Amino acid sequence: MTRTEKSQPRAGSEEEVKTGAEMAAEADAARAEATGGIECPKCGCRHWRIYKTGPKGTLVKRRRQCRNCGHRLGTTERIET
Repeated sequence: MTRTEKSQPRAGSEEEVKTGAEMAAEADAARAEATGGIECPKCGCRHWRIYKTGPKGTLVKRRRQCRNCGHRLGTTERIET
């Protein structure tokens, strides 16, 4: 085989080559599943920036923005005592 030829997996071989982006996405998904969290309804990302927090009685209201697509949503959290 010359240097310019690319090796092809043999027939019946389950070998799959993944790009760096695919491996990073799989690692992010595994980390998100392990830690839980809120999934963005638009892009599925679990990375959020909290841009506003405020009390509402015994609750805490937070406004969040997806770091990937910019989608915004609000959450209400109970304070554990």
